[in-house]
Amino acid sequence: MRKKEKKEDRPGTKRGDAHAAERRLRYAKITPPDPSGAVPRKRLFSLIDRCRKKPVVWVAGPAGSGKTTLISDYLKHRKLPCLWYQVDKGDSDIAAFFYYMALAARKAAPRYRKTMPPLTPEYLQGLEVFTRRWFEELFRRLDPPGVIVFDNFQEAPEDSDFHGMFGCALDTVPPGYSVIVLSRSEPPGPLVRLRGGSRMGFIGGGDIGFTFEECRRFLTAKGGKGLPDETVRRLHDKTDGWAAGLVLMTEMAKTRDIHFPLISELSQGAVFNYFAREIFEKADGETRDFLLQTSFLPAMTSSAAERLTGNTGARAILSRLSRSHYFTDWRSLPSPVYQYHPLFREFLQSSARKAFGPEERSRIGKRAAAILETEGRTEEAASLYIAAADWQGLAALVLSHAQVLLAHGRHKSLQEWIERIPGEITETSPWLLYWSAASRMPYEPPRSRALLEKAFDLFDAGRDETGVLLSWASIADTFIYELGEFSAADH
Repeated sequence: MRKKEKKEDRPGTKRGDAHAAERRLRYAKITPPDPSGAVPRKRLFSLIDRCRKKPVVWVAGPAGSGKTTLISDYLKHRKLPCLWYQVDKGDSDIAAFFYYMALAARKAAPRYRKTMPPLTPEYLQGLEVFTRRWFEELFRRLDPPGVIVFDNFQEAPEDSDFHGMFGCALDTVPPGYSVIVLSRSEPPGPLVRLRGGSRMGFIGGGDIGFTFEECRRFLTAKGGKGLPDETVRRLHDKTDGWAAGLVLMTEMAKTRDIHFPLISELSQGAVFNYFAREIFEKADGETRDFLLQTSFLPAMTSSAAERLTGNTGARAILSRLSRSHYFTDWRSLPSPVYQYHPLFREFLQSSARKAFGPEERSRIGKRAAAILETEGRTEEAASLYIAAADWQGLAALVLSHAQVLLAHGRHKSLQEWIERIPGEITETSPWLLYWSAASRMPYEPPRSRALLEKAFDLFDAGRDETGVLLSWASIADTFIYELGEFSAADH
């Protein structure tokens, strides 16, 4: 018999304990953007102050309305401690949500050495109780007047238990603390009850839009000092105070006359695409190529951008974009992390689909995924591997991270990734079968057992002693989970 192997050294897993991946994570997901250079909006700061008399503040406005900049600048001016969380589609796995919230909690309250508990399968039947106890402990760790911000809430998956769980979390906000939610839409059904009572303050798109005077200050800050009132008035009226429109039109005005009649005929999204295209096409070819390739990265360090594009001027390009607030935020981490505004990234990705053929897009996507994986950004890497149909890359990622994912209760994420891998790959890989079974164990013991039996046979044929023993032991576990008839174990 082989010497007993350490848990973290099993074949098919990544060497090292579960905390190693955490130490590598430097996510924009849990870090607020730097609002340096933003135009302070004292009118809205006062409105937020009033809304914060209630425990929850919901800020709703269209894409490009400046919600994120507003709140990050407000927190800076009010010198409020903050835990920031950027919601994305990966939060459909609620265990992933609690995992990243725990990382954010550790960052916000480092004096607590004990980490917040993961949402492991045994808690799912009592998710409401788990959520309440978890957030009660979180607020106990945060010093008042602590603020928790949930940005991009419109990305929260509607077809999961996320909204119900989130409603339970909001019910726990104690006096002296605030939760601020930023979304393109108003509160969804499960959260409407909070707005109707005394728990939620609401700031809508009509409040967020720039007033005439705010528009003047904005234009002055962007180099438009001395513009006639009539020009400022027309810019304000045509954009309806929309922050993204003001930025684009200001940039456009530097190179040519603004086409006011056209603006009045287009939607906000069309206006953005029109102006972004005009400005984008005036950039040099090297910069355009850089922007198109880096749009594959949800967020990036300058070194990651340079590795992807081969452009040694990556740091200068990203720094220039962020300094001018040209739809590029940056988060202050050990290395600055840059992130394109969703509207700008959508435009760039649409342009990339036209500029690059399928093979080139796949090549860029694979390289971007590999870079993200080396930075510990597992979910983002998996999404890119799937988009590029790089099943071997996805399989390797699964085998490297499966044990860590399960340790944090993220069974759903693991299962979904393995299900995307074509059957001809999965059915011939005993370790993929093993981890697929492990991800299903708490929910589908019979299905898990069937997969484990296939894995057992492949391990046995390959004389993989460790795999044989692990799959055998897991088969025994399926009977414990099922609490049923044991006769099927006879063979």
